[in-house]
Amino acid sequence: MEQRLKWEREARKAREQLAERLGRTPEERKLLSTPYYIDHLLDNVLFSHELTQMPMSTLPPKAREVLTKAQEKMVGMDPRELLDASVKVNHPGNWSSPGGPQISKSAKRPLIIGPGINVITSLLKDHDPKRRLVLMDINPNTAGMLKRFIDHYGIKNVEVVQGDIRKIPVKNVDYIQVSMVLHETPEKDRAQVMRELESSLSPPGKEKRGRIHIIDKTSHAPCEHEEKYSAVNTEDLKRQIKQAGLKITKRRADGHRIYITARRKGR
Repeated sequence: MEQRLKWEREARKAREQLAERLGRTPEERKLLSTPYYIDHLLDNVLFSHELTQMPMSTLPPKAREVLTKAQEKMVGMDPRELLDASVKVNHPGNWSSPGGPQISKSAKRPLIIGPGINVITSLLKDHDPKRRLVLMDINPNTAGMLKRFIDHYGIKNVEVVQGDIRKIPVKNVDYIQVSMVLHETPEKDRAQVMRELESSLSPPGKEKRGRIHIIDKTSHAPCEHEEKYSAVNTEDLKRQIKQAGLKITKRRADGHRIYITARRKGR
């Protein structure tokens, strides 16, 4: 609890410092220091997203104007400064639930699909450079930014690849975490994705657990700032996992999210 409060104070301070630089008036700085806005602005600039990709359909014109000008300023800032700020506001305390980027410590060659900045905060906290970690994202901007993060912080033995979960280019891994990716995958392709995940695991063996951990959205979480998004049907997902030759060993729901751990049958 004490550590979490410390993380929250550090994140709040980082947001306020950045908002102080970007805002011209107290009202603008207050808006910009809001976690939702400053975090998304950092993501947009670092990952080369457009401001229009932020789900801001309910924002009044003035707020949208403030955010647009703030992003223009951020584009001209030192990227290293933005990297540091992003790591601080995306501290591990924000992802302390079981769905956070908690990479299995027993895995020797884990693969994280759909990583993002929050995985970097986890790596900075407890990455073991003796094992090989692979991060995969379909977006070339995201993959490129992850590489820059890793180089900036000197994180060792981490590989970043651009790839589609429907045809995973990485094989022989002993742990796969799929983080918030399935709901963005066409429903007709999800059974294929499960088979592809299973085939990416290492061959059976005593030292290879071959586990898959899935985190995803099960329904739309009401939020005034978010537009509707697709979701994963839990029963369909369970059936697709079993059809791929996998056995579900753990499952839990938390609000609008589902957490499932599976492994090969008979292992």
